[in-house]
Amino acid sequence: MGILKVGAVTFEHAHDFGGEVDIERGGMSVKVPMTALQAIVAERVRAQMIANIEGLKTHEILALAASKK
Repeated sequence: MGILKVGAVTFEHAHDFGGEVDIERGGMSVKVPMTALQAIVAERVRAQMIANIEGLKTHEILALAASKK
């Protein structure tokens, strides 16, 4: 098992990051499927990417489109 501490929160997880994650804070603990954590993080990344795209200037959008070719 691997352990990752972020401030007062401890995450105990399988070395391959599969299965369940035991999240502990302040003496309370909950087991959460890794797939649930992946889904919430993916949604956060999606929101950040959308915000970044919405903030681009016209020439920056066109440069992105041209770089795909």
